[in-house]
Amino acid sequence: MFRINHNVTAMNARRHLGAADIETRRSTERLSSGLRINRAADDAAGLFVSEQMRAKIKGLEQANRNVQSAISLFQTAEGGMEQIAGMLIRLKELAISSADGTYTDVSRSGVQLEVDALLQEIDRISTTTTFNGQSLLEGTVFTFQVGDQGSADNRINITIGPVTTGVILEGVASADFANQVSAIQVITSIELGVVSLASVRTQVGAAQNRLERTVSNIQVQLENTQNAESVIRDADFASEVASLTRALILVQSGTSVLQQANLLPQNALSLLQF
Repeated sequence: MFRINHNVTAMNARRHLGAADIETRRSTERLSSGLRINRAADDAAGLFVSEQMRAKIKGLEQANRNVQSAISLFQTAEGGMEQIAGMLIRLKELAISSADGTYTDVSRSGVQLEVDALLQEIDRISTTTTFNGQSLLEGTVFTFQVGDQGSADNRINITIGPVTTGVILEGVASADFANQVSAIQVITSIELGVVSLASVRTQVGAAQNRLERTVSNIQVQLENTQNAESVIRDADFASEVASLTRALILVQSGTSVLQQANLLPQNALSLLQF
């Protein structure tokens, strides 16, 4: 039966051609972007989960940079304390030598000059050992954000020092190394300073080791989150190439069928021929 007001065959062919064209454009976009989800309409639920994962990935990447900076800060502090530790050992050596009876008062006066220079240098290092403008060895409290969340377990707090002579070498600065009795008495104070500094260095070393493990944990989280986000959002190239090939074939065949369907009403003219 021929109809001229409504060409149902052509309408059907046009509908299928339109669907094939949409699939062609969708597959082309996915292949060019590398993403299965380019907009919310592609997969609303998938986009919701993917966006949360993307935010977590960026947060973890920044947390990783924070931890690396914190490790560098601790390394800088350790470098300063290592120099001070060497000076404390020298101070103890000088105190022991000055306490010996073979030294004269004149000899002890020379010892005092070196002691004064060492004490000044310890305080100078304590003051000038800085990281990004922050003093490291004067008792500053540091808070490091080492996670991607705002909870307390995503932060580490630590106080380094202080390691100034007034704290770790209490009474040593005022001691008279030129006097044998005073030199004997100050040996214990210097030994306490050595122990005090070693305790601070141990604390810093433990914190640095903890941060190095934190880096490993962050990297594992990043790897797993990126993999999960990729599964949700990234395009499967093999599948998309197959879909594009199929869609292109349907577009070509649909175009041909539509052309033929548009000619069907003309067959009605043959009924008018006598």
